[in-house]
Amino acid sequence: MKYPAKEQLIMIDEGYKALSMRQQCKILGTGRSSVYYKPSLKQNGTLLANKVLDIWLKFSIFGYRKIAAELKRRGYLDLFI
Repeated sequence: MKYPAKEQLIMIDEGYKALSMRQQCKILGTGRSSVYYKPSLKQNGTLLANKVLDIWLKFSIFGYRKIAAELKRRGYLDLFI
């Protein structure tokens, strides 16, 4: 029996020891990549540019490395990589 893709992903249990992830995916007929896939948030470059500007206005002595570190600390850089 073929299940919709969303239902297949719900059925897969990473903690189930009797069947590996590979075996579970094979039984359900889905690829393992779909289990591990995490959709990225699409945001335009304007948001990132505004965040860089905000940091630079607050810490004008920061170079690109410290600005990138601050973006990462605030959780913005991970959205664009």
